[in-house]
Amino acid sequence: MSIGESQKGLHEVAQSLSETEVGCFDERTQSWKSYAFDKVWGPETKQPDVFRDVEPMALSVIDGYNSCIFAYGQTGSGKTYTMEGDKENGRYGISQRTIQKIFGMLQDRAKEQQEKMNAQGDLKFEYDIEVGMLEIYNDEVYDLLDPNFLSIQGSPQKRSLSVRHGGDNVVEVPDLRKEKVSSVSDVLLALDSGNANRAKASTNLNEHSSRSHMILRVDVTSGVGEAKNKGTLYL
Repeated sequence: MSIGESQKGLHEVAQSLSETEVGCFDERTQSWKSYAFDKVWGPETKQPDVFRDVEPMALSVIDGYNSCIFAYGQTGSGKTYTMEGDKENGRYGISQRTIQKIFGMLQDRAKEQQEKMNAQGDLKFEYDIEVGMLEIYNDEVYDLLDPNFLSIQGSPQKRSLSVRHGGDNVVEVPDLRKEKVSSVSDVLLALDSGNANRAKASTNLNEHSSRSHMILRVDVTSGVGEAKNKGTLYL
């Protein structure tokens, strides 16, 4: 809770009881009920701790798996902070930490393969990363990296994209722009650019709330020769 909420005499209605259990207060019965989850992070949990637990799932994209980490909750519950953190204070969220780790692991694999090449003449390890950002707002999907994004009298003018089912029952956004990135800084610049185009408005809980869902798509292709892994991560 915020300091202001505490000063008003408000109390928490949900508490982390353990690493796998949450307690919720029922105003009607004036009693607590507990619910079990695979993992529970309390308010004292730091960003590195959360990332440490989700890291294996996020990094599986390098080995050709598709993965998704989606933060869901009411306005002011900390979705944006969990995923993006507080860049100004160096408290990076899951998205930035995952990107940094992906680049680090790919660079390590390229270095290891380079050493093998020098010793045995093996093929070079290559990798390619592309990112896209989409926004879901009022049941419409928009491309946050669209270079044709315009603002007319302060009102965003964006072209709605279609969502389709592709091969193997995969959901695709055919016209979503994807930018090739070669460093962590490239991704952070794309994030800043896309976030600037998001729909925002004030609410009773948050003066600058993001009034939409933002999804960062990361396509990773890596491997040696023709045998390359292809995976997509949604954050």
